[in-house]
Amino acid sequence: MRKVKIKQINSGVFFPPLESTLELLGLPSGVAACTREVKSRTGKPLPAENKTLNKITTQGIGRKKALEVFDYIVSENDLANDSLSMFSLFNHDFRKKMADITSQSPCNGYAWDIFLDGFEKRCDFGLPKTIAFLKKRIEAGKKAHQGNTQSEEWLHRYIQIVSENMLVDRALVEDIYRCIAHNPEVPKSVLLLEHKEFLSVVAVDFYFWLLAYIEQDLSDILVSELSLNDEEQSQAREGTIQHILPKLDDQQKVVGSLALLLDRWRTIFSSQILQKEKPITISEFAKYMPAPVFTDKKPGEMSQEDLKKSKYRAFCDWRSGNKIPSDDKLERFIAQLLPECRQRHWWLWFAKIAIAMDKLFKKITDGGAFGKTGAIALFQTYKNYHREVRQRNANK
Repeated sequence: MRKVKIKQINSGVFFPPLESTLELLGLPSGVAACTREVKSRTGKPLPAENKTLNKITTQGIGRKKALEVFDYIVSENDLANDSLSMFSLFNHDFRKKMADITSQSPCNGYAWDIFLDGFEKRCDFGLPKTIAFLKKRIEAGKKAHQGNTQSEEWLHRYIQIVSENMLVDRALVEDIYRCIAHNPEVPKSVLLLEHKEFLSVVAVDFYFWLLAYIEQDLSDILVSELSLNDEEQSQAREGTIQHILPKLDDQQKVVGSLALLLDRWRTIFSSQILQKEKPITISEFAKYMPAPVFTDKKPGEMSQEDLKKSKYRAFCDWRSGNKIPSDDKLERFIAQLLPECRQRHWWLWFAKIAIAMDKLFKKITDGGAFGKTGAIALFQTYKNYHREVRQRNANK
């Protein structure tokens, strides 16, 4: 019987695994997770037992059953429009293609290619530069994997392709791949896993290019759709991410991206909404947190002082990274800060990006590739990507 096995590919040079990226954003990833998400939202019985769903990434399952699982996910119209999730892999004509190629996909780019097709068809806002970047990266990854991977000619071509598409030290790439070329008996994937620092650098390179292009597209949207003065246009072009890169405080403790984003929101809210010359205090800002928070009691059953303390504790938990806020709580918090406008949507996504950056930072440091000082220096390189994308845009 022909089986479908969706491999969980290790981190590649041109792309991190799609599932890892979606997990950073707090989105469902993988067939089993997406199927269970449909069940939790709709109550519909699963199309297969849990042990069968789990086998799709280990032993594989029959092609007929795999397509039933894909169709189960596709059948929900609300999820079919969920373009920023793994659902895009299964909710369009390419789902059968997915079943055909998953057992032979040589690189992560194939999964991203299928995902991108679904994203383009369902995205309700234009990200032309981001999509163009992803397409170029996909083609570069495919091209790099063509030919005899043991030949010197392939090695030179591969290093050249990497150098043309990444802001990574060429000497580092050459050292890694010459090591691979000189050890043909050892699988390349195994050798790459021994170089944690290199894999972290190329993963961050991909994420930073992606974020820089997303910021460029979003700034284009803001400038075109909103009536901004010259100063506001300049701020939109400057972006947000380079202001929320992790850093060390005076006590040499890491201040994460979400904490810095919340501080930035506090400043913007104080000056633009409240029209104050100085930012309000954290305690004052925390009053706008959604209620009830951090308690089993309803707001009406709590004293105003207890409610204030509850909100403050919850805000501090967000800021310190002790608790990751849900989308629902973030949306309710943002609704208290901003009048009804499209910017609420962008604020939510920048919060999700900040949370993803904190997760990525923790993953890199916990994995032993970098210490906190080295990881902070690596994240500060985002400014180079932002500058490069702005320069490319100006030259067009």
